[in-house]
Amino acid sequence: MKPSVRFAYGGGTPDLSVMSKRVIPMMVAPPPSASATVYPPTSSSKPKATKMPMDRFAMMRQVNVESAMASSADNAVSAGQNHRERLQQESRRRAEVACMEKEDYTFTQEGVDRLKRQEARLTMQEEDKHMRKLMKDEAARVYQALEKERRRVEAEERQVLLDKHKIEMEALKAKQDAENDRKQQDREARMRKMKEASDRKAREEYLANEAVKKAVLEKERQAQQEQVFRGRMQKAAEDALVQAKVAAEEAKWKAWEEAEAAREASEQAARRAQMAAQYEEDKKRRMELHRLRKETENRLKRIEAMDHPTSLPPPSSPPKGNDPPAKSVPKIGSFCLNPSVDKPPVGEFKDVALLTKEQLRDEHNTCVVLKKSIKQDISHRKKHIKQEIQDWCTHFQQQHGHPPTVADKKDVQGMYEEYATLDAKIKTLK
Repeated sequence: MKPSVRFAYGGGTPDLSVMSKRVIPMMVAPPPSASATVYPPTSSSKPKATKMPMDRFAMMRQVNVESAMASSADNAVSAGQNHRERLQQESRRRAEVACMEKEDYTFTQEGVDRLKRQEARLTMQEEDKHMRKLMKDEAARVYQALEKERRRVEAEERQVLLDKHKIEMEALKAKQDAENDRKQQDREARMRKMKEASDRKAREEYLANEAVKKAVLEKERQAQQEQVFRGRMQKAAEDALVQAKVAAEEAKWKAWEEAEAAREASEQAARRAQMAAQYEEDKKRRMELHRLRKETENRLKRIEAMDHPTSLPPPSSPPKGNDPPAKSVPKIGSFCLNPSVDKPPVGEFKDVALLTKEQLRDEHNTCVVLKKSIKQDISHRKKHIKQEIQDWCTHFQQQHGHPPTVADKKDVQGMYEEYATLDAKIKTLK
């Protein structure tokens, strides 16, 4: 086997300058993960020292990876030759391991050689591992530098493209703005023309409508003037007719008032005459009652004198000269204020002195009941007349739209007079 590294077994270090690119450690790296994404090599990625069983396809993949990382011109051997050498080395290692498991080479030259070879292999593995790490770090630095440069170039290209695109978009926007301004101006011009045409048409229609309205208003004004003139003439005629009616009503009312005054005067004279006659009758009745009472008293005195004789005073002498005879003094409550004994009583009256208390009470109750019935009849008649007057006023207001005036109430003047008469009678009864 061609040695790949020279060792100084006297305690030296391996010479890395003569290390062959074809030397592959005996421990094969594990196969890649199932993910299809290939990440760039970085300084942080370290191969895991996981022992796996021998796999020819894994060895071939490792060979391809290592061959791709080699950049020196000394690597002129094919991948097949490297594979065959690795297979031979692996077979010898396995044979040596099997022999060492079966035999004991302790303190023998063969054992020392084998230990040296094993130590050399371990040292080569560590050196190769360290070399791969250095190469990977270098590749990562190169990759990062390339990526940085690529990103810088891409950023510059992108900026250039963006500037170009911005210029194009600004030009396009300016073009579109100019086009939009032109379209806006054209549209505004068309709108102005349309507005002028519509305004002209609307103005013509408005003037025509105004002319028609003026003509209609003029006709209506003339008709209203004629109607107002006719209304004035009709109102003047109605006023004249009303004045004539009012004059006739006033004359009629004046005549009625005169007739009523005459009737009331005659009635008052009759009432006064009746009251005078009644007064005379009451006076006569009172005088008769007084005379009867005096006669009764004198009779009783004579009877008592006859039963008990006493010395009587001398009779009074008759009045001398032209002295008037003594007038009898009526008792308190008598209706006779100036009784006349010369006039005899006229008519028949009940003698109050002969009536008992029960008869007097019955007479009084009869008078009270009669007075109440008369008062109730007068009150009912008064309420009926008042209701008729109110109904007439309500009907008049509904028909004419305003309350009746004094002149309008002449139609119900009779009811007003009857109401006043009944009110006076009620006051008299009270």
